[in-house]
Amino acid sequence: MDQLHDHSVLQPDHPLGLIDIASVTIAGMGPAFSFYFGFAVVAAAAGVGAPLVVAVAAVAFLLLGNTLSVFSGIKPSSGHFVTYLGMSFGGVTAVITSILYVLGYILMGAGVMAVGGGWVEQSLQQYAHITIPWPIFAVIIVGGSAIIMVRGVKISAVWASVSMVVEVAILLGVATAALVETHIPLKWSPLSPAHITRGWAGLGLAFPLASYFFIGFENSAALAEETTNPRKNVPRAIMTSIVIMAFIYLYTAFGTITGFHDNIHNLAQASIPFITVADRILGPFSILAALAGLSSTLGVILSGGSNVARVFFNSCREGLFFSKLGTTGPRGTPQAAIITVNVIQLALALLIGGLSGGYFNAFGELSTLGAIPAVLVYGASNVALIVYAAKHPEMRKTTSWWRYTILPILGVGAIILPLWGLVQPGQPSPYNLFPLIIVGLIAFSLLYGLWKVHRDPQLATRLGTYSTVVDESHQTKAM
Repeated sequence: MDQLHDHSVLQPDHPLGLIDIASVTIAGMGPAFSFYFGFAVVAAAAGVGAPLVVAVAAVAFLLLGNTLSVFSGIKPSSGHFVTYLGMSFGGVTAVITSILYVLGYILMGAGVMAVGGGWVEQSLQQYAHITIPWPIFAVIIVGGSAIIMVRGVKISAVWASVSMVVEVAILLGVATAALVETHIPLKWSPLSPAHITRGWAGLGLAFPLASYFFIGFENSAALAEETTNPRKNVPRAIMTSIVIMAFIYLYTAFGTITGFHDNIHNLAQASIPFITVADRILGPFSILAALAGLSSTLGVILSGGSNVARVFFNSCREGLFFSKLGTTGPRGTPQAAIITVNVIQLALALLIGGLSGGYFNAFGELSTLGAIPAVLVYGASNVALIVYAAKHPEMRKTTSWWRYTILPILGVGAIILPLWGLVQPGQPSPYNLFPLIIVGLIAFSLLYGLWKVHRDPQLATRLGTYSTVVDESHQTKAM
């Protein structure tokens, strides 16, 4: 066990607390980043009822949060979904889950890196009339973020938390200013189903887009090994983060719609509606909104990068992939995994940015392709909880029956709509090819998983091994 602690166990200098991991999770969902680039499309599909769609998406992710919270309370693991699906269905499923999840998050992270560099380029052009190509900023952002992640989980959490506080303060501040400036009484009509354009059809169009706002809700689970009392703090952080994000999005959505005087046509025509409102209300100080976008980008890269690097690291140390990437560096962080993930993401951002015609196209293509396998894993985790509960009767003595039956079933249903929005036929090229790419990826993952388990029959028995190490390490520190 000493050797494991030296080389295979994450060893933070300062273990994280509940507020730390909740802040990192909120930063990973990217309040400003997600709202800036997503709300116009949601509003175009749902009309004045867009806030209600956001609320429905929040409920759907609370159902997913319940599943991850139950699993994290049983066996906190840096591998989270990979560990939990593997415990429920076996080693082959763990391998498939790891490939889908890690690759999905690498693709989405690459999209964020591309649009992050583009955001700086665009902001400098607008406010300083300076033109510098976006790939330069992407390299700088990624390099700085990787250094922070390697230095330690505490400093990563601090940077992510600071970026989160900055962007949330600006979001709520501008939304409040819009509500006050327009002198329009706050109305509850946006939360009425009757105000969703085209009714159920409008909800069906807008819901998958609103679901993007909450991707990253699981980031705190990847920090279990570096968190005090993970069996309690990780589940609390997951649910608390989703609730806080729902409030932030709803309040900002009300403010943005009010800032456009409920004119959804004009709102949908704006490239970034929130920035349009900020420009009008704040004047030259609207640069703060641009800074919020940059801050949000940094938070997403730090939090999302930490998450996927730890899942990849955990898979490697448990024998699913390359064992050399399953060891920690001098500072007790998954250094090799962090560097590997960031290099791949940056390469994809630059490559697809060049091939697709710019950073914004790269963001759309990479984030959409990456979201498909991530959402598949989300949905499968609900089924996994039901199966795990059936296999482990002792769990039913400590967990309410509706948490491992009713809520997961509802969670499966809630994920179908955003998944359909990602894979439905008739989408323009190259999006119409993405479902075929994912089917091919699943087939490859299945073959690799079967080969890996055949070569290593004990693989399944190692899944979740480090959950015990987590408990032991924190008990030791407590003594």
